[in-house]
Amino acid sequence: MHSQPKKRKSMENKHASIVVIGAGLSGLTAASALQDHGQSVTVLEARDRIGGRLFTLSDGLEMGAQWIHGTEGNPINDFARRNAIPTLFVGGDSSYIGGWEHLDLRADGGACLSEQEKQECIILWDRIHDHMESFRRKRSEKNQPDCSIEIALEYALEKFPHLTRRQHQYIQWHLCAFVRDDYAADSHKLSTFFWDDGFEVYGYGDSIVLSGYSSIAQQLSKNIDIRTGIVVRHINYEKLPVQIETSAGRFTADKVIVTVPLGVLKNNDIQFSPSLPADKRRAINNLGFGCLEKVAVYFDSVFWSKDQYAYGCLSENIGQKPTQIVNLLKTNNIPALMILAGGLPGERIQNLSVDALEEWITGILGDFFGCPIPKPTKILHSNWLSDPFSRGSYTYMALHATPSDIETLSTPLDPLFFCGEATCRQYWGTTQGAYVTGLRTAATILNNPRILPPSHFTENRRWRMAMIRVARFLSVKKAELDPERLKIITESLKQSDVFSVISSSELYSLAYLFDIRLFKTGQSICKQGDDAAEVYVVSKGTVDICVSGIKIAQRTTGSVIGEYGMFADHKRTATLLAASDVTLLVLDYERFSQFLMAFPDALFRLFQYTVINMPQFAPSPSGDGDHTRIDDQWSPGS
Repeated sequence: MHSQPKKRKSMENKHASIVVIGAGLSGLTAASALQDHGQSVTVLEARDRIGGRLFTLSDGLEMGAQWIHGTEGNPINDFARRNAIPTLFVGGDSSYIGGWEHLDLRADGGACLSEQEKQECIILWDRIHDHMESFRRKRSEKNQPDCSIEIALEYALEKFPHLTRRQHQYIQWHLCAFVRDDYAADSHKLSTFFWDDGFEVYGYGDSIVLSGYSSIAQQLSKNIDIRTGIVVRHINYEKLPVQIETSAGRFTADKVIVTVPLGVLKNNDIQFSPSLPADKRRAINNLGFGCLEKVAVYFDSVFWSKDQYAYGCLSENIGQKPTQIVNLLKTNNIPALMILAGGLPGERIQNLSVDALEEWITGILGDFFGCPIPKPTKILHSNWLSDPFSRGSYTYMALHATPSDIETLSTPLDPLFFCGEATCRQYWGTTQGAYVTGLRTAATILNNPRILPPSHFTENRRWRMAMIRVARFLSVKKAELDPERLKIITESLKQSDVFSVISSSELYSLAYLFDIRLFKTGQSICKQGDDAAEVYVVSKGTVDICVSGIKIAQRTTGSVIGEYGMFADHKRTATLLAASDVTLLVLDYERFSQFLMAFPDALFRLFQYTVINMPQFAPSPSGDGDHTRIDDQWSPGS
């Protein structure tokens, strides 16, 4: 459906109690809530339509926001239900449209990856992602400066020096889907520390609005005084009433709500008197505003699979090409494909001629499907980056930005208020972020917290992604681990003072994560001063613990060594030697920490065990500052 422009009302009354700048989702939400509570509200919109970055065409095609990311508990989904606006669950987790399992992933030439190749592809990326997360934590713990996702990837790749060309291709594709399609930015622009810091997600899986996202804008706009085609140029908020200079003359208001996109603020398209405070200007400059362009390609008939929702483009030249394509026949009954071009590819197609854009499209689709492509009947391009009333798609956490920048941007300068997705600490870059900040601003102005949506328990995205990775890893291990080997590991864990406190069902899951490693008599297991990255359980044999060349303790079956290194400085404080032929169970800290996050009861029980059995320390024999337990039963960090 089109977002039809509202009929412009008489210009004679140019004073309102509250003026809202922008008829996007956040502005309409704030205006609707304020009007419902008896306020006089006028909305000024620069475009000739409402909705802002919600833009549904007459055939149902979305050129702006498309998905409700996370459905259950999402306030957008709740609004749609309350107002009988139909939605369709399509699955997925925003990084992989429709979900990784259902993605048709193809290399150039149309070769579709087998299920085995897809599994190898995602498991490799999971391992890379784990190392990137480890890099982030270590850098943060050492108070080192932030760096880009690109640098974090370089660190992770150092751990895999023998990757094939195809494996590098896998990694680059996942990275592009991760940063360009999700965050509308390239890896060198995205902050390693804060790209997902505190970002909350709702129940797994995405939905679409069957009648188009603009139907939500239409519902919110009912009975509101909206003046379209009015460009705001200057806001003087030094004294009341606030003076608003526009392309249609001057408006005045007691309060003004600024909801324009971050890109407009970054470009200084609206001047403020007095100038915005330095911290707010700094926040605007620090935050990133990304580019995710949509190119809809219509055909006379469908030459692709009618039932396949999303495709992944595993191109060797992924830096120049899109990563994913959506089948609009599946959801909109339109014989068209939607190409998503985030980051640099999106920027590069902004100013292409019609012929050059068609050549780019047919080249991409021809490589992807491995066959000549019929001439498109119509091509539509979103052009959000070139749009002077958006100047981009949505906010991302850029290198050198921090979450406090979002909080600073959202802080009111009464009578001036700011809302929109860029001002939402929990959901920046999303429609729910725009929606809840509209309600938040109305609640602030009216001093009425009941306007805010009901609290709903949400997950942290960083945590959820870690859980997804460990679940995939568990699935692979379960398929690979034979029952006899699993039995050996499980029985060894049951003999451990540390791991025996975990419930049987959780211990069983933990057992899959361990590897078995064999050492001959006299062989070094690790050396004092080495980086500590693994926890060991002695399954069979005896291990000597030596500090500065002096044997201080022995470990036998069931003993756990090295778990405290997770919480210390990640350095081995002792040398471990095999006093006999030794079988060790080995688990890296990354997987162990993910297990503990997945099973908080296990974490709590281990914490209880650690506190109850907290060792007493005495100076080490070497006198070098290391400490050992007085009863010689424990050695920290080893």
